Amino acid sequence: MADKGYYIQGVQVMGKMFPLGTKIYTGNHGYDPNSLSDMRGIFYATGTKLKKGYKAPPVKMVDQYNLMCHIIGLEPLPNNGSWDIIRPMLSNAPISVV
Repeated sequence: MADKGYYIQGVQVMGKMFPLGTKIYTGNHGYDPNSLSDMRGIFYATGTKLKKGYKAPPVKMVDQYNLMCHIIGLEPLPNNGSWDIIRPMLSNAPISVV
């Protein structure tokens, strides 16, 4: 994993020690969003089942699955998500957690 401010680039020609290209691509994967907050995504949501103006702490992708299932009325399959972050986002709509 690269440290903040660094980019890992592969060697294009086998046997060479340095990359041939000098182009740096931004927005790539390979950074840990749990230890580097600059690399976290932004999650915006609006709708009748969500509190208006609520600002949540960081949400993991596995938690978003539970939220989306709840909003469209599906029972989520067993997963590693948690309702602890999702529950405060919701308006008065009840949650059925299995």
